[in-house]
Amino acid sequence: MGSPNLAAAAHERRAANPVSRRFDVAIVGSGFGGAILAGIAARLGRSVLLVERGAHPRFALGESTTPLANLVLADLARRYEWRELFERTSWGRWRRATPAIPAGLKRGFTFLGHGSGRVPADSPEERLLVAASDRDEVADLQWVRAPLDAWLVAEARRAGVTFLDRTETRLEHLDDGGARLALDRGGEALEAQARFLVDASGADGFLKAEIPIPQGPAPLSTRTVFGHFENVGSLAHRLAVNGHDTARHPYPCESAAVHHIFDGGWMWHLRFDDGRVSAGFVLDERMYPEDAGSSPEREWRDLCRQSPLIAEVFANARPVFPLGRNRALARTAGTAAGAGWALLPHAAYFADPLLSGGIPHTLLAVERLARLLEAWPREDLAGELARYGGEVLAEGKELSRLVAGCYRCFARFDLFSIFVMHYFVAASSLEASRRKKQPDEDAGFLRLRDPEFLSALAEGESDLGAALAGTLSAAELSSRVAARLAPWNREGFCDRAKGNLYPSPVRPAERW
Repeated sequence: MGSPNLAAAAHERRAANPVSRRFDVAIVGSGFGGAILAGIAARLGRSVLLVERGAHPRFALGESTTPLANLVLADLARRYEWRELFERTSWGRWRRATPAIPAGLKRGFTFLGHGSGRVPADSPEERLLVAASDRDEVADLQWVRAPLDAWLVAEARRAGVTFLDRTETRLEHLDDGGARLALDRGGEALEAQARFLVDASGADGFLKAEIPIPQGPAPLSTRTVFGHFENVGSLAHRLAVNGHDTARHPYPCESAAVHHIFDGGWMWHLRFDDGRVSAGFVLDERMYPEDAGSSPEREWRDLCRQSPLIAEVFANARPVFPLGRNRALARTAGTAAGAGWALLPHAAYFADPLLSGGIPHTLLAVERLARLLEAWPREDLAGELARYGGEVLAEGKELSRLVAGCYRCFARFDLFSIFVMHYFVAASSLEASRRKKQPDEDAGFLRLRDPEFLSALAEGESDLGAALAGTLSAAELSSRVAARLAPWNREGFCDRAKGNLYPSPVRPAERW
C-alpha cells in the first residue's frame, strides 16, 4: 500500500474546539471502529466530530482479534502514519508498547464438543485446535475493550478530533449535502453540521431510529449470558486430568479463543494476562428460551452444570461485575449507506460471535471508508457509498449463512469440525494475500463476495444436510468439502490425518 499525501498539519491539529460547529465528518459511537475511523479522518486533514452517548472507559464485548484483523490494522496504521496504532497489532508489540493495559494471548481457535454429556474425549470427534500463529511474538490478542477504546479515543483527540461524551444525538436533517445534528450534553443544547455522517453506534443503531432504514429477517434467534470472571480454573489442567494429551496441541489450548460447543449453543472462554476470563453462553432461543424470573447468575450456574468440564473449570469462578444478558443478537438492515451517510458493520447487521467476525469486518469497512475520505469530496461519492453499503450487507448475509450452518451441526461435532473449514480456508487465503501486500479486495470479507467460493459454500450446506439426515457419511462430507476448498486451501486444512490438530506455518512479523 502506498501512503496518500497527508495534510502536513494533521498531526498537530488544535485541541477540541467547543466553538466549532461545522465538520467534514461526524461519527456517532466511539467504540474501536468509530475511534479508529475518526483518527484516520483527522490524519487526512478532515475536521471530525466524534460523539458518544456514554463515557470511557466502559465495558464492551467483541474482544477476540484474528490474523486478518491485525493485518488490516497494520495496513491502516502504515498507510495513515499512525505508529502508535501499529504497535498494538500483535501480542508481542502490545506487551512492549502498553504493558499497563491488559490483553490476552491468542494463539489460535480451540473448539470442544460437549454433546456426549461427559468431558469431551481426546479425539477428532470432540476437539479441534487450529493455530493462528507459530509463536507468541506475532500472535493475535484478546482485547480488554474498556481501556483499549479509551486509549483509541485519546489518540483521536490528540489528532485533532472533537470528542463529546455523555451526549444524546438527534438527527434533524440529512441529504446529499450533509447532516444536521441536535446534541444534548448534560442539558446543554448544541448543534453540529457535517458533510458526511457515519453511524458507529453498533447494536444501538442510532440512524435506524432516526431515518426509515428497513430491517431484514434475522438468520438466527440467539441470546447471551456473559461476564468477566476471576479465579477461573485451568482448562489445560482439567483436560489433562481427564485424559487429554495436551503436549500434542499445536499451542497451549487456553491461549486461544476457546469455544465450548453443545446442541443449541456454545460458550466463549477468553483469558486475559491479568488472570481475568471473559466468558459467555450464546444460546438458540428456541431451545433455551429466557426465563424472566431467573437471574443471569442463576442461569449461568444452571448452564455450567450441564457440562462436567465447564463445571470443573468454573467451579470457583467469581464474577468481576454482575452478569449481563442480551436478547435478539442477530439482526440485519436493509441498507447500509445512502447520500452522505454510512453504517459500520455492527450498526448494519450482526450474525454471531462464533467465528470472531466482528472485529475484522469492522476494520475492513473502516479501510473502505477511509479510502473514500482520501479523495473526498467527489461527484461520484454517492455511487461509491452505494457500493460500500451493498458490500457490507452482502458479506453480512453470507457470514450469517456460514454461522447458521455451524449451528445446524452443533449436536454433531464431527460434522461441525468439517463444515467450519469453510471459514478457516477463506480466512487463511485472505491473510496470505495481505501478507504479500496484494489484498484480494474483490473477494470481499472471508471471500463472501467470491462467486466460486459461495458456490462451494452452498454445496457444502447441501451436503451437510445430507450428512445430518444420515445419507452421507462424515468421511464423504470431509472429502467433498476438501475437494471444493482446494483452490484456496494453502495451509493443509481438511486433512483428516492431522486429527483436528492444525499447526501454523511460520508467520513473518509485520514491519513498519
